[in-house]
Amino acid sequence: IWSVVLAGTVNVFYFVIMRNYFQSLPESLMESARLDGAGEWRILFEIILPLSKPIIATLTLFYLVDRWNEWYNALIFIRNTDLQPLQLVLRSIVMESSIVNNVTSAAAMEQMQNFNMGVKMAAVIVTILPVMCVYPFLQKHFAQGVMVGAVKA
Repeated sequence: IWSVVLAGTVNVFYFVIMRNYFQSLPESLMESARLDGAGEWRILFEIILPLSKPIIATLTLFYLVDRWNEWYNALIFIRNTDLQPLQLVLRSIVMESSIVNNVTSAAAMEQMQNFNMGVKMAAVIVTILPVMCVYPFLQKHFAQGVMVGAVKA
């Protein structure tokens, strides 16, 4: 299980976005805090992090969706079916439902295809529901964080 957890801990793309955001913060804020006697830790926790709420919310949402949709590493590393994540289980259900048995009648074939489509759509709903529940709480920061973190002003 640790192979799956540790494989997704660092994402360089997210570091680049966060670095661009931090570089867009005005240096005068940090300089004025230093002149007032603030140390580096105080500057970080009282100036930089409160101003960084949009990018933190954005990257939290990105990371949540990225980890939630991850199934490939689990497919490679985890052999115990009791430890498989939900996405891998849903993938196997969809793959098994897509296997069409030898059906002789056209009506039975159409019913089987409708059932397969229903299974796929149910898997999509189960997959997207948690992200849809978290998104409204991060939405107000999301648009601002994407634009500011991705484009250097």
